[in-house]
Amino acid sequence: VEASLSVQASINTLSVGERSKRTPSPLKPFPPETSALVDAVGEEAAFQKLKLLAQEIGIELRVLVDVTKTSFVALGPDGRRQFVHGSPQSQLQPQTQQHGQQHIWVALDAVDGTLKLCGLGNEPGRARVVNDGTWAIGLAMTDPTHKAMPEVCLSDFSVALILDGRPQSSSTHAGGTAHPAGALAISEGMQGDYVTYEVCPHNALGDGSSHRQGPPGTCQSYNWLGPRLYTTSSTQLCQCFIYLDTFQAFDRRTHEPGDDRLAPALYGRLMDRHNGGAFDVLRSYGNLSGLLSTMLGWRGVSSASTCMTPSSQPSAPPPFLAAAKDVPTDAAHYEAPPPPTQVQPSSPSAAVDTQAGTAPASGTSQEPGGTNCRNLKQTASASAFGCSAEDSMQCWLEPQCGAFVVLNENLPNLIPSVPIVLGAGGNAFNLKKGADLRGWSLQEGRCSIAYTANPSLKLSLQKVMELALEDKANM
Repeated sequence: VEASLSVQASINTLSVGERSKRTPSPLKPFPPETSALVDAVGEEAAFQKLKLLAQEIGIELRVLVDVTKTSFVALGPDGRRQFVHGSPQSQLQPQTQQHGQQHIWVALDAVDGTLKLCGLGNEPGRARVVNDGTWAIGLAMTDPTHKAMPEVCLSDFSVALILDGRPQSSSTHAGGTAHPAGALAISEGMQGDYVTYEVCPHNALGDGSSHRQGPPGTCQSYNWLGPRLYTTSSTQLCQCFIYLDTFQAFDRRTHEPGDDRLAPALYGRLMDRHNGGAFDVLRSYGNLSGLLSTMLGWRGVSSASTCMTPSSQPSAPPPFLAAAKDVPTDAAHYEAPPPPTQVQPSSPSAAVDTQAGTAPASGTSQEPGGTNCRNLKQTASASAFGCSAEDSMQCWLEPQCGAFVVLNENLPNLIPSVPIVLGAGGNAFNLKKGADLRGWSLQEGRCSIAYTANPSLKLSLQKVMELALEDKANM
């Protein structure tokens, strides 16, 4: 978190003119015409914090650069920084690795959404940077390990963070933005089991560092760690927005054959809300910030908290969460609840489920893995989000987006996103093969993915995907 806050602070101090400059960066060593100063500045800010961490714990940090070339930046506990480039064969030496010193693999994307900061199609004296302003920082780390890069899979990352890159004055809850400014997933229990918490960066110190307090390993350890985050409890795809990114489906260097035909077929099926599709389809450049603003929400809101602190007696979880609490959330192990009663539409505009937005019933059962964090200084009112003073402790502020789909997604986005979605109660799977993404290895690289809020929406999305594949084959 400290590293990400440092990235945020360093980039937000740059002028528009400085942001539009081009220069190679350590983790994106492309030609100057295709790389940006913001990447270099953000990465350097993160390196300074990560170097201190390596010295503090006495373990080398290895920051991923290019998985296909098994290259990384080594940050040693002695303060050394070294670019390492080797072949997969030289990296895979189990006997040597197991008897050598441990290291920590780090995935860092200092700026996801670079073009939003540096501009698109700039000309002399004209910086084309006006847009929605959303960009994000992604960072994830493994536990100390002997594994070589090709052996690492997504579930090896035990902590993952996505932080909104914008100045907090423009993304706080008090400003009317009903989504978290940051999300942190922490591995708890078995490998691949995560819990996702809100990150409250406006509670950090002004110099970009965090303020440590309370017992280590608890939610009181840091004043920026907020309540748990969750995906939506809606099980009806027609009542949910869906985030669809097909930009990389047209990347001729990396896409799979036929992706360019699958993209319009999938979009067409998802747009048809009367025949199994979603309510509407969303798109934003920069998938990490897109995930923060579309897929995560809260359960139980206190009007006396900055970070939507859960109530001391949260309401009971929805049936599908209660059913899936102690079993894998894969659809094969899940029996979907009966769908809510629907009103037969008399016109196309009436095709909306009457149960949409229904408040959860009150209860006293503890939410799965719930943790009641410390109350923080008041900066938001639950009434601003439609909750009265009486029901604010029970009001669930849920996201409207039920699924997040990307064709040909890249690893820098996959690595932090998968733990965060899983820790919020969602599913993360290969869109074309249906396989759980926990076991996806770094050497497998890109893939088409889907994050769904719950198993019911996963089943619905898979049916849509089957129809889209048929449409693609008939094109």
